[in-house]
Amino acid sequence: MPGEALNGKWVFDHGENMEEVVQAMNFPRDKIPKDTSTTVEIKVNGDSITIKTTLGDKTKENELVIGQPRVAPQLSQLAGKDVEGTPSWDGDKLIVEGSGGKGKIIREVSGGQLHVTFKFGEVCGKRIFNKA
Repeated sequence: MPGEALNGKWVFDHGENMEEVVQAMNFPRDKIPKDTSTTVEIKVNGDSITIKTTLGDKTKENELVIGQPRVAPQLSQLAGKDVEGTPSWDGDKLIVEGSGGKGKIIREVSGGQLHVTFKFGEVCGKRIFNKA
């Protein structure tokens, strides 16, 4: 089953180039995740994926269905307009591609770590997590 390696709870380890991604997206600099206690819990059940993110005392849960576009509430709030993306599998990589073609989020397990790659235009950043 695609994405099986994503299943589980993951604890933030470090980020790379996220400030540049936030700037490229024209979001306020204070929106760069700084809390190192972030955890992500992913549950893959066929074409349905649940991603629960806990950042400090805030928890956000996203439900994705492969091939079905959806509005991303957190990104939409930051952008001041609806931001829509469609999830798909590329092997074991979960890819959510923005409807405007500029943005993409890729989740994959590499070297036993969860890599969450954010691409916007030519800018790329990562958040890397260890298995809890």
